[in-house]
Order: sequence, then C-alpha cells, then structure tokens
Amino acid sequence: MKKYYKIPMTERMVTINNQPLFKTLQENYPELYERELGRVELTYGGPNPGVFTPQLESEVEKYSQETARIYQSMGVPFYIIGEQENEDCIKECLTGLQIETNYSRYTIITGREISQQEAYEYLSKQENYSAVVSNMFVKKEEPKTLLNKIQETIFGKKDN
Repeated sequence: MKKYYKIPMTERMVTINNQPLFKTLQENYPELYERELGRVELTYGGPNPGVFTPQLESEVEKYSQETARIYQSMGVPFYIIGEQENEDCIKECLTGLQIETNYSRYTIITGREISQQEAYEYLSKQENYSAVVSNMFVKKEEPKTLLNKIQETIFGKKDN
C-alpha cells in the first residue's frame, strides 16, 4: 500500500540529493528564501522573542498569506509530495528521487502523511509542479578542475 507525504519546501531536516529542501529553495528561488527568513524573524525575533501576542499573530498571518500569493504567482509549489511503497524509502512522486531525513523518519515525515486523494488534489492544483520540481532537483554538475579538463581533452568526455 502506498503512503503519501506533503513536505514543505522550508523543511531543513529533509533532503533530496543530500541537500536540505530549504537550501534548494535558497539556490533556486532566493526571493522566496528571503521571504521565509523574514517570516521566521517576525515570528521568533523582535523585542520579546517567544512572546506571541494576538497582534503579532495577525501580522504573521498576513505575512504568510502574502508569501503564499508570491509562491502562487511564481508557480512554485510550497510543498513537495513524497510517496512510499510498502516499507521502501520515500521518494518524490514525479522525479523518483529519494527523500531522506537527518533524524528518524517517524518524527519528521510521518506527521506529514496525507491521503492519496489529498496528494492528487494538491498536484492537480499545482500547474507547474512537474517542471519546477524537475528543475529544482536536477543534480548540479561538479565544477571542473584543471585535471578534469586535461583528462577530457586527452581522453574525451566520459559518458555516465
């Protein structure tokens, strides 16, 4: 039986290609990354950190709604959808890339489990999901060293 998970791009403990989702957001959409840092500062910073007044709660809610509109206008999904067949590893549903955590899967991922219907509904509302996710999680090519360039020149480029 398949299980589905809805994981926010702001998650720091979940990785794809050995990189936290939040770092992937930073590299691909720096304006959204900065916006998320602003939300954290608004929520936990300020003159009285940890004091969540009704006024602050209202400000955070407005800020979060505006951030959601920015995600939507840019066509960037706020969540990725993971799927798991039986007890296999969890994979991003379209790219098939493995989703890993630095800590126990049960503390981070399990709390994000959703129904198959909810996963499909979310994906159907995200018009650019496939293109954006495929682009975000492409393995970046390693920078070439002088030795690699010399080897390529002499022996030709390696096909992997």
